[in-house]
Amino acid sequence: MKNYKNKQINICWTPFGYSYSVPLSLGYLKSALSESGYPNVKLIDFNQDFWHRNKEELGMGLNPFEARYKTILQDVTSWNNPQNYYEKIHTIGQVKDLINEYRDTLLENKPTIIGFCIFNTNIWFTLEVCTALKIKNPDVKILIGGPEATASHYDVTHKLKEMIKMNIVDAVVFGEGDITVVDVCETICKEEYQYDKIDGLYYLDGEEVKNTQWREFIKDIDSVPIPDYS
Repeated sequence: MKNYKNKQINICWTPFGYSYSVPLSLGYLKSALSESGYPNVKLIDFNQDFWHRNKEELGMGLNPFEARYKTILQDVTSWNNPQNYYEKIHTIGQVKDLINEYRDTLLENKPTIIGFCIFNTNIWFTLEVCTALKIKNPDVKILIGGPEATASHYDVTHKLKEMIKMNIVDAVVFGEGDITVVDVCETICKEEYQYDKIDGLYYLDGEEVKNTQWREFIKDIDSVPIPDYS
């Protein structure tokens, strides 16, 4: 397929329980994709956007959450425990508004693929955004990686596998993602969807969630390009 690499790819992470974090993994992925010939990769740091609105040391930004929510939002256990998340975070009206706002931001440039980096602290918010994305645009492909995605490899009942089966998430990367993500974007952009040929991946085959073998670690780390945060 001619010019398939010109398709839009958005990669991001969503808010979690602290602000002091640089999207290093996203920078590495953008560099890997750029070096593989994908010119239209956009990196979005929704975590800093969220905390810019809500932390005094970051200037509070625009439309900060009400002060009474500050303690809840800065408590990591409010984010990484599903019961706490749905009882404490999900019920805040401004959080629900952000889910739709971030959905619309991610769809604004008409991407073919949207990738998320997830931790145990942002999985529940991320999955809400993924669901909102698929409701509004069922054709967009959603790819998830990160530490919590790798942890899901060791848990047969992990929520990510349910999301694959529900066609909310199209593929989950486990292990090192630098090469895997490029391979997944390749098969999606070429409209081949040969997930079974890519190491380090969970995907849906018919009605069954399957996974390929673990990808070997990159042996020469000096070959990994410098992170691109642009």
